[in-house]
Amino acid sequence: HAADHIQRLIASGWSMVVFAEGTRSRDGRVGVLRSGAATLAARCAVPIVPVHISGTHSAMPHGHHWLVRPASGAGWARHRIRVSFGIPLRVGPDDAPLEVMERVRLFMVSCGAETTPDPRLAAQRAAARRSPVRHRPP
Repeated sequence: HAADHIQRLIASGWSMVVFAEGTRSRDGRVGVLRSGAATLAARCAVPIVPVHISGTHSAMPHGHHWLVRPASGAGWARHRIRVSFGIPLRVGPDDAPLEVMERVRLFMVSCGAETTPDPRLAAQRAAARRSPVRHRPP
């Protein structure tokens, strides 16, 4: 039912923010991206705008429920947070969600992020290389 509600919001002109990892990083690296954002974008016929936010791990590390002061400890010190936006990625109904999310991951790499590739994608690509190419009859 959540997907139906989201579709109604998007149809009404709302934008959605989806944190594709599903959780905060424990070590500052970008974890495996989940494919729900790609599935939702294809279902709603909307693009994905990849966004990378850096500096948040030091500002609010995993296990903390509030911001922490920078290591410098200066009274009004602030963490440096950087937000980068990529070009919109069009997602069609025939696009493989894992491949779409790989494009998002590569955008994050281009922003300087350490990322974790999805092992399922590597397995799918290896299986595709091993399987014979099937030609459709005319």
